[in-house]
Amino acid sequence: MGEYSINKSITLNLYIIFMKILKNYEAIVAEACQVAEAFFNNSQSIQKAQSEKEKLIKGMESDPYVKVPFIGDFSAGKSSLINSYIGVDLLAADIKPETAVSYEMYYSENECVSLYRADKLKETAPLSQLRNLKVVPGDIVKVYINNEAIRKTNEKGIVLVDMPGIDSGIKAHNEAIMSYIQEGSHFIMFVEAEQSTLRSSAISFINELKSYNLSVSLVLSKIDKKPEDEIVKIKSELEKLAVRYIGEGAFVGATSAADNNYADIDVILDSLDVEAYLQKKYGTMVSTFVGGVIAELQLQITILLSGKKDYSKMIDDLKNQKESAIAKLRKKADDATSVQAATDSVIGDLNDALQAKSLQLATLLFANSSDTTAFEAELLSIIRPVLINSLKKEISDYNESLSSVIREFSVSVNDIIMDKDNTVLTGATELVGNLMGKDVLEFILKDGIEILMKKFANYKGMTALLKMVSKNLGPIILFVVNILPDLLRMIFGKSKETKIAEIANKLSGDVFVKITETLRPSIENLIEEQRAEAIQSMEAMINEEVEKFDNNISQMKNEQQSTDQEIEEKVKTLSDAIELLKWKSNVK
Repeated sequence: MGEYSINKSITLNLYIIFMKILKNYEAIVAEACQVAEAFFNNSQSIQKAQSEKEKLIKGMESDPYVKVPFIGDFSAGKSSLINSYIGVDLLAADIKPETAVSYEMYYSENECVSLYRADKLKETAPLSQLRNLKVVPGDIVKVYINNEAIRKTNEKGIVLVDMPGIDSGIKAHNEAIMSYIQEGSHFIMFVEAEQSTLRSSAISFINELKSYNLSVSLVLSKIDKKPEDEIVKIKSELEKLAVRYIGEGAFVGATSAADNNYADIDVILDSLDVEAYLQKKYGTMVSTFVGGVIAELQLQITILLSGKKDYSKMIDDLKNQKESAIAKLRKKADDATSVQAATDSVIGDLNDALQAKSLQLATLLFANSSDTTAFEAELLSIIRPVLINSLKKEISDYNESLSSVIREFSVSVNDIIMDKDNTVLTGATELVGNLMGKDVLEFILKDGIEILMKKFANYKGMTALLKMVSKNLGPIILFVVNILPDLLRMIFGKSKETKIAEIANKLSGDVFVKITETLRPSIENLIEEQRAEAIQSMEAMINEEVEKFDNNISQMKNEQQSTDQEIEEKVKTLSDAIELLKWKSNVK
């Protein structure tokens, strides 16, 4: 059974309830497409609008939720809490850490589980086989269950995710994190009452989430294990830590699966602004689609008001401008900071971050010289955000360096389309609206680039790079393990502080160099891939826009025989369609 048939099993009424926010977006997109079908004057533009509509709506329907991962140490009680929350002993709470994967909870009348690996459906099985799935780190298991609690959660636009423990094996945790840190999710971190405070691994993960601008709440779990007065004290201390590491206003709750006490979980879920999450996720794409329809209608008005003339020169000028813009774009790309220099910048950021944490890493090695798990986990928590944020900045700077060509191109196209000597046309600004003229193309291309940036923010190559980081740390860790005994013997008899300082010096030299140089080739390859795709996408945008203008201008040959009254009536019809679309979609 595929996921499509699973989703179809959800009743229509339920579907409308938990999709109400995105349903509004879908209605706006559908309305804009209907306007395009009714008033666009060429089949190419109509087909493009229909294709974009289908792709946009399909994307929203396939992922209409805010993901809320439950995170914490392996023994923090996340799985037990979800079992208690839904009233079913479903998720195993005693699995081996190294086999832990992520479980997403969905409502369906047809119960089953779907195993995804590398974004592809690997296996679908009955719900009863959940604990028998052959999983590997990085897998995502979508659990479809006919359960009232999950139904209500989904109705809010929320999917609960049971994540591998922070301490559940380096590979498992690293690959699970990559599935959700770019989702715009809200994380709930569980701290076991008997633990009573935040461990260094939890603090590192909180800092990492903050570096991605992701939000997190804290929940004290298994509070039935401690007396009530002690829980009050622990929670008070946890609140101080939350302010320190998360910020003012950070929520700290308490829960117990044994006592069915999860009111604070509901408080967190109810406080999430799902509409804001979905607006951030899909709002720009919707407004860009609607704006594109409006812009093309305005283009038709502009051409209609241009008078009866031979448009062949205008088409030739547009073609020349397109070729010139693409040539300038490629020249800008050639003149941009080299891939090697960009890689050096990322490597520099990584080295700075490692150097800043050298004493902390040395302390972990000193305290656990026979078990480097904590050391490796800390290394990854340092490397991950630096690579992600530095590479995002690199592609953002690269796109910004090319954006002047886009702006220049939009102005040049405006000059070609607009006839300054045509008093009818120059006096029609109020009729056409704010998107007329030089703003038309720039609006489309600007939002196109913004969407392009969001695409690179979720670039799959980033996930592959970080998987490679986890894999390649093995030999480096082995190197550290081999040199550590000799290093400790060399500094035998010295104080603890001196020993840690000596280890830090060794890390700052040999180890950090090995890490950065091991990553260099992969970082270079990723930057090259990002840049190549950025250029291709921008050239495609320019080509598509000029093609749109060509199609509209060419179609005007069919309007040559229209009377002035017929043109006036058509302009009025198109203007009314634009105003209606603006009003319904609230596009400014």
